[in-house]
Amino acid sequence: GTLKERLGKLTGGIAKLTVVGSSHGEIREKKDRAEDAACAVRGAIKHGALPGGCWTFAKLVQCLHSDFKDEKSLNRDVVYEVLVPALEIPFHKLLLNCGFSDEEYVETYRDLWHRLDSDKPVIFDAMGQTFVEARDAGVMDSTPAVLEALRNSISIASLLGTLGGAIVFPRDIDL
Repeated sequence: GTLKERLGKLTGGIAKLTVVGSSHGEIREKKDRAEDAACAVRGAIKHGALPGGCWTFAKLVQCLHSDFKDEKSLNRDVVYEVLVPALEIPFHKLLLNCGFSDEEYVETYRDLWHRLDSDKPVIFDAMGQTFVEARDAGVMDSTPAVLEALRNSISIASLLGTLGGAIVFPRDIDL
């Protein structure tokens, strides 16, 4: 290995990260993102990684469709009206953040859906705007991060399911 790799091994692999920005708020945001990234890497090293690009959520939707295709299935309405849309939203947000329109999202999600049964997990690389094999492209998600996202969404859905109603306000999109 290189001299830096050897030094890293000798020092226990500790890295120093310097975060700079033009304002206190920007620095704080960048520090939070860096901390989240470091936690995701630690989690992936300790507990493993899953294909990225929301592949796990899309695969869960596919499994739910096959498990609840019978119209007499218990909780079918909850699955199709709450759970499936909730699992599809992260991929939608990912593409919206990359500048995709709603029509492009639908087309891309349909393409992803058809690729879910391939031997290797094929995901949509939003940055490269192409379908790639997850491991080869290095687009992976930390397993603990995916599990925590699922736990949080189930917790929120359970809470909302027990309420008689909720008062919500639309977000200010124009900041």
